[in-house]
Amino acid sequence: MFLLLEDAAGVKFKHVSYDGTKQRMTALLADNIKLGEINLAAAIKFIKAGKLKALGVTNPARLDQIPDMKTAKEQGVDVIYAVERGVVAPKGTSKAIIDHYAAMLKGAAADEDFKAAMHKKGILITYKGASDYKDHFQATYDKWLPIAKKVGVYKR
Repeated sequence: MFLLLEDAAGVKFKHVSYDGTKQRMTALLADNIKLGEINLAAAIKFIKAGKLKALGVTNPARLDQIPDMKTAKEQGVDVIYAVERGVVAPKGTSKAIIDHYAAMLKGAAADEDFKAAMHKKGILITYKGASDYKDHFQATYDKWLPIAKKVGVYKR
């Protein structure tokens, strides 16, 4: 996310790697780092307690858990980024199997109790069928490729 932010805002950060959210959260709370990307589920209690200050959200729209927090785009930085999960199958998997799992996942994504439980954790559920997900995945890849080349992690 910070590579996208650097590119969109024309700034440069000193990057510090952590094994995961817990280590990054500890570093932020201990004031060992001044800026970090944290998912809402992990950060919300610290934001509400005043131990962390949210600077913006990188979702396309504001989050109703912190409705006063502007999006990056509202603040003049054209960055939309969220951790996304998708389900994939090996190349050559039959259409029948893909359709079977797609129907199960679409049903789960439409379940109001499931969506409400995930929403409380700051997780937004968006279902994309196989074709839409493939297009979305390609668009995401295309968006990140120039940045990956620029920072030297893509060598082809």
